[in-house]
Amino acid sequence: MATHQTQQIAREGQFEIVDGYAPEPARLTLERPDVFGLYEQNIGMVTPILADRLTEALQSYPEEWIQDAIAESVAYNRRSWRYIQRILENWSTEGRADETNRRDHEKHLDSEKYLRGKYAALFRKR
Repeated sequence: MATHQTQQIAREGQFEIVDGYAPEPARLTLERPDVFGLYEQNIGMVTPILADRLTEALQSYPEEWIQDAIAESVAYNRRSWRYIQRILENWSTEGRADETNRRDHEKHLDSEKYLRGKYAALFRKR
């Protein structure tokens, strides 16, 4: 039960330090949904086997990667754990699109590749 003095301090918006404790202003933190809830909301029911696979994935990849992989699979309407797992494996080997170690396909694209060699006649520009 609050005393009259405590109620008055709270009403006036004043705070005092009590035994080395000073109240801090409230902070709003936006939390992303956990992987299990996100999977259930977007893909399907989490079975015990799938829960083990999600736990293994959480140990292997950052949680943000898994959440982004689920979002990408939903965007392409490929709602399966196997598809999500392949996305994570590709990101692990090739890097993500927002990282510098991602393979640059345009850099490696050779537009003349099919115009040379054994089957060049099939690809010649007309």
